[in-house]
Amino acid sequence: MSGCASTYRVAFAPETQGKLANTAGIVAVEKDEIGTSIDPSGAGVAVGGLIGAIVDSAVNSSSSKKAEAAVADVRNALIEYAFDREMSDAFARRFSDAPSVSLLSVVVSKNTAAPELSRLVSESTADAVAVVFVRHLLSPDFAEAVIPVEIVVCAKSAELTALAKPRKYGDQEVPVLYRNKFQSIWPLPPGVKSTEQAREKYAAAWAMDGGVHVRNALQTACNEIAELAYWDVTQPARENYSDIPGETRRTHIYNMNSRIPSNAKLIKTENGRVWVRLADGSLHAQAE
Repeated sequence: MSGCASTYRVAFAPETQGKLANTAGIVAVEKDEIGTSIDPSGAGVAVGGLIGAIVDSAVNSSSSKKAEAAVADVRNALIEYAFDREMSDAFARRFSDAPSVSLLSVVVSKNTAAPELSRLVSESTADAVAVVFVRHLLSPDFAEAVIPVEIVVCAKSAELTALAKPRKYGDQEVPVLYRNKFQSIWPLPPGVKSTEQAREKYAAAWAMDGGVHVRNALQTACNEIAELAYWDVTQPARENYSDIPGETRRTHIYNMNSRIPSNAKLIKTENGRVWVRLADGSLHAQAE
């Protein structure tokens, strides 16, 4: 991992201990329906210049349309599935009596992205507000369900605001007490995954039996994200997460529409799952 990678994670200051009992929880879901991702074309790099950029854009647009067409059966299988409720329930259960930050309640804000953080915080009367920004999507080949999350705890009371660090979201600065990014990746079960590595085959496998496999993957991922966050909020700050002790592993992280190879430090291995931390402090969970 590059030692110069910027640190994104903001850890709780020790002075916040015991001052976060009056914290409101909000799960902000960007979209109700499961999303898709693509492997972006490298045509812009290969061709170069304006023509390359136009070609690159056209190829990516075509790939996006094909992915959207292929995901239709999976979305139909999830019509009555409330992903937002699954995520809010997971956090409500895990943080109902957490020693570091105990959530009074957890509500859902639909069709809400990170730039709207200032508005969400301003509307709360609690001493602090914990906002979970979440998306759920399929990997470019549809072989994996991917849940990327950002968690931000913002100060509202004067006492906590004095301990916060200002960070910009959209056009507004907000007083951040804690934040980090998380990702949980769940593959199709081995016995279900088609030997034909075709997106349509994987989509059919996710959608079979009323979408039982995609529902199970999303439910388990929500619980895992809550566990990751519960563990992470107790960890101290570090200036550099690339030099933490432990084994270095090569992993792939989904960032917007890209699947990026990255080096990460192994945190935990249990029940066939691996937790790793990237140089920016973010935490990722995937199959071993």
